[in-house]
Amino acid sequence: MGEQKDERRVDSLSPIAIEKDVINTELAAMHKGNRFRIIGFALVLVIAVGGSVALLRGIDAKGDYVEAGKALNGIKKTEFDRFWGCVLSGVDLREIKSNDALIARIRERSRANGILFARQIRDRCLDILISAETRLEPSLFPLDLRDSVKEMRKGATETREAWNAYVSYLTVTSPIDEDAASGYETNIAKGWYSFLKAHGDLNNYLRGKLQ
Repeated sequence: MGEQKDERRVDSLSPIAIEKDVINTELAAMHKGNRFRIIGFALVLVIAVGGSVALLRGIDAKGDYVEAGKALNGIKKTEFDRFWGCVLSGVDLREIKSNDALIARIRERSRANGILFARQIRDRCLDILISAETRLEPSLFPLDLRDSVKEMRKGATETREAWNAYVSYLTVTSPIDEDAASGYETNIAKGWYSFLKAHGDLNNYLRGKLQ
């Protein structure tokens, strides 16, 4: 009888032991599943945050390009174009589309009265170009625009220096020697073209970035 009681006691405990094993297995599976869900959620969160940061950076970059474009176009209009409006008062600058056309306009004024023309430029116009050079500080613009900004400033500087030389020549020379004057005028036109080309290239680049 003692052996029968022992057998029944073992038999009665067996289902409990089995149930514990099943529960432990299920709990382990649940924990494993939770870990995968947490890892998956974390990955989704990282991707979402990374995408948001990239989007914001893209928006910021576009904003920087928009502001740079406004500044550069403003410098062309309020400094470079204003300088030429001072030099060639009454001339529609949109009609001047080549170096030769520019030189022809300069010659009209200088040959009419070289000394008076030179004084007008010296006293009323050249400071406008100095302002353009000051505002064309490359470090104020996005990194990928700085070389082009340097080219714009270089064009403004070349224009100013060429005009300074021509003004000095006109104020002490009479009558004007055509060959000598032509050299000064050619240098002026080169500076003019350099500035406009750099500005046009920059605008094309900015349009590509903002599309």
